[in-house]
Amino acid sequence: MTGLLVFLGGLSGALGVGLSAVAAHYPGGNNLSTAAEFLLLHGPAFFALAALAKTGALPRWSLAAGTLVLVAGLCLFSGDLARRVFAGERLF
Repeated sequence: MTGLLVFLGGLSGALGVGLSAVAAHYPGGNNLSTAAEFLLLHGPAFFALAALAKTGALPRWSLAAGTLVLVAGLCLFSGDLARRVFAGERLF
């Protein structure tokens, strides 16, 4: 579980940096900037969950639930904002 959380934290940070770079040069970058900020801010949250998993401070089910909520929220919110810019339509 710890390895997955570290991977998700790194992926979230990398996608946030990449999306920030695209937002600086792409028309309609405001939505992309917001999506990038959320990705960048959730990276440390994944690392914090990984640290908690390593110490055993939380039950496994709560770590799994926290991970699922973070991943679903990022995919739905950041994905919706990116789709609005790149595809011109909303997810919902």
